[in-house]
Amino acid sequence: MAVRSTAEIDAMPAIPLLRPAVALCLLLGAAVPALAGPYETGSTSTARGIKFKSNVQLKHGADKDTWVLPKFGVGGPLADNLELTMGTGYGRIERADGRDSHGMRDLSVGMKWRLLDEQGRRPALAIEPSLSLPTGDRASGIGKGAYALELPVRASRRFGDMRLTGEASMQRTFGRDADKLGAGLLLEYVAAPRWSCGIELVADAPRQDLGARELRLNIGAKRRIGRHLQWQALAGRSVDDPRGGRTSTVKLALEYLL
Repeated sequence: MAVRSTAEIDAMPAIPLLRPAVALCLLLGAAVPALAGPYETGSTSTARGIKFKSNVQLKHGADKDTWVLPKFGVGGPLADNLELTMGTGYGRIERADGRDSHGMRDLSVGMKWRLLDEQGRRPALAIEPSLSLPTGDRASGIGKGAYALELPVRASRRFGDMRLTGEASMQRTFGRDADKLGAGLLLEYVAAPRWSCGIELVADAPRQDLGARELRLNIGAKRRIGRHLQWQALAGRSVDDPRGGRTSTVKLALEYLL
């Protein structure tokens, strides 16, 4: 994967924290197969031990900045091919008109089941259903105020130093006409023992109007520090969004594996 020059980084849109985060993305990374990455496209691997994760995220748009400050979660194995995770967090929305709001995010409970291991030409296969509970602050716009069920199906296969992961997902929000379909394609460089990096293309759209899909391009990286710590980073931008203005995203995460 080609490394961006300093001039190319400086030419990117100037939003808060984006330039240092992109530079950090080029330096960070770590490939511990059982740990989830910073990407929107999930992995087909399952946890080998108890893990704790915390991240901060900024989504910058023309009319508002949406912060996750922070999101935190815990997960661990129920069996060799089964993983349980839970997470919540605190959010803040800073609008251009000055109407800022903040509050707790919804609680999410998920379970990943690795159906098949990669073998020969056969890819690894996993599903990860998750349920979002309306525990967040709906009045502030942080919480959805409704139960939501998401079901991603993933397949991944390694080709030498590269790993390709594809994902298709469906999200059902109960009591609302807000169902979504999504897809993602992630290409990672995973040859190094302590770091990795990747690029992904992600899209989602309302189920009733697939033409109103948003298309996003992200770059990410991971780096393991010692036996237990892992830094993760992501920077991305929407490349097509008929539903609204384009957005930029920065995400930094720290994961601890017992």
